[in-house]
Amino acid sequence: MRSLFVMVFLCLSTFALSQQKGPADELPKLEHLHADQVNPQIDPCTDFYQYSCSKFFAANPIPPDRASWGVAGPLQVWNETVLRQALEAAAAKKQGRTPVEQKIGDYWTSCMDESAIETASAKAFQAELKRIDDLKQKSQLVDQIAHLHSTIGDAWAVDDNATFAPLFGLSAIQDYDDAQKTVAQFDQGGFSLPGRDFYSKDDAKSQELRKAYLMHVQKMLELLGDKPETAAAEAQTIMRIETALAQGSMTRVERRDPQKLYHKMTAQEFEALTPSFQWNTYFTKVGLPSIASLNVATPDFFKTVSAEIDKEDLASWKTYLRWHLVEANARYLIRLLLVGASSMVSGHSPVGGIDIWAEEEALALGVPLDLKVPTHNSWDPPGGYGYKARNLDIARDSDVVHVLLADVYPEQYTGRRWDLCYHCKTNDHVKSGARCPERDREAGRTTASDEHVMHGRRSGLRSRR
Repeated sequence: MRSLFVMVFLCLSTFALSQQKGPADELPKLEHLHADQVNPQIDPCTDFYQYSCSKFFAANPIPPDRASWGVAGPLQVWNETVLRQALEAAAAKKQGRTPVEQKIGDYWTSCMDESAIETASAKAFQAELKRIDDLKQKSQLVDQIAHLHSTIGDAWAVDDNATFAPLFGLSAIQDYDDAQKTVAQFDQGGFSLPGRDFYSKDDAKSQELRKAYLMHVQKMLELLGDKPETAAAEAQTIMRIETALAQGSMTRVERRDPQKLYHKMTAQEFEALTPSFQWNTYFTKVGLPSIASLNVATPDFFKTVSAEIDKEDLASWKTYLRWHLVEANARYLIRLLLVGASSMVSGHSPVGGIDIWAEEEALALGVPLDLKVPTHNSWDPPGGYGYKARNLDIARDSDVVHVLLADVYPEQYTGRRWDLCYHCKTNDHVKSGARCPERDREAGRTTASDEHVMHGRRSGLRSRR
């Protein structure tokens, strides 16, 4: 009986959340494990899982803002709430802060300053683009690859089939012959699709996926400011290089044999394997000035890397590196990509209001919009209260702005609509008809509580499905 109780305890975990819902700034109520949380109507010898968990599932449906939910979820929400409250308190306290409070408070404030983040990100991103554009010869590729590997976190994230970093992947692993040692491992990578088969298979689905990938790459480059015809040609260049790297990679089946992934070499042997890449320079740039031995998981792949460096011209490699820079950082640069990299850095006002937010939401849904965004900082587009782009209708009706996705791909997103407040640019009170704090502030009637609501609200679009 004791062992049965232990199993129930493990299944139900230590806490369960009550079904009472409160404001976001209130700590959720946690309940300790109770013996009556098991389902006595189910025989544990027949179905122990349902015996232990069915009552929890029935009482705790998956919240609408979560992809999954379980007994650890309530405790996670509790922890997140406590952390947020601590950060907000440290940020609000301006006098008499301890060094720790000052650090975490300033950090929280800087992270919540979206305007400053976007401006700084735009300048840093432009500097990275210029670094690639300034390459004069292919011998400088090693410097740029080392720089990207040192600044893109995923460059060190090992995956079963490849490391999704520019050109190849570098990681630290336990030595296959001596688990007490850690060695540097170089592995296949350099492509953006999930694996080799996505480039090599010729069935209808694979062809359609590659076609969609080309469209995606082209659209991202267009958002950087490239003309459609230029972006289309660049997408083909990227696909060509990535396909060559993928074809030189090991298959998933081959990689299941650990012995096929273990090829111990000296730095000199690795240099001889890939004469077109200056490994000693790379080692120094990434902080490995002296390395006695390393593991090359896929020697044939690195032969392909060397051959491709010789084969492709510098302009093609610039295109490839530019794409991988964008692909790795796109999630941090939504507004930058929407308004165009050059306009934010050159001093032009970022596009204001609904245009950015509508496409930002669409991008989050995976909808590739073909939107011509006006470069002005006003709610009212040129020519009056209505603005029609190819895929986006925007119209203003008094204090409400209506946004409609029209003629988009995939088709299921066509007709998606948002009704936003003209003044605060959210839909928080459009449905309820409540007073808009932003409008009151414009009229000089803002209350202290309204001011708190406005500064505590992160800008963004809340989709209504």
